[in-house]
Amino acid sequence: MLNLNPSKRTEIPLNLTETGRNEVILLGKVSRVGRLQYTPSGAPIGEVELAVPQTHFEKTEVGYFEAVFLGPLAEQWVPRLSIGNFIEITGKLWSRQFKNRQGTSVRETKVIVSQAILK
Repeated sequence: MLNLNPSKRTEIPLNLTETGRNEVILLGKVSRVGRLQYTPSGAPIGEVELAVPQTHFEKTEVGYFEAVFLGPLAEQWVPRLSIGNFIEITGKLWSRQFKNRQGTSVRETKVIVSQAILK
């Protein structure tokens, strides 16, 4: 049986000489659109949430995934997206772990978008 408890996860040492691949393609509907913002250095950034069907053991549910648009992609895409748009994105997974204001450890994973196609 799979152990999905993150506190029991075994850390695997990363050998950077081995090749790995970090690429994801999502096809789904926009369920939330954030506003276009700018970092202190002036770089544009925007986030959207995609609703994507996911099937596991013949049961289909909806998964919600955060997608981050950076730079010119953010300026091009975020203002023109609206809830219900059907979109395909290609990008890389990015995850981080931090403690929130309440001191609870939080882990988040997002897709950093490199390409988008409105369907």
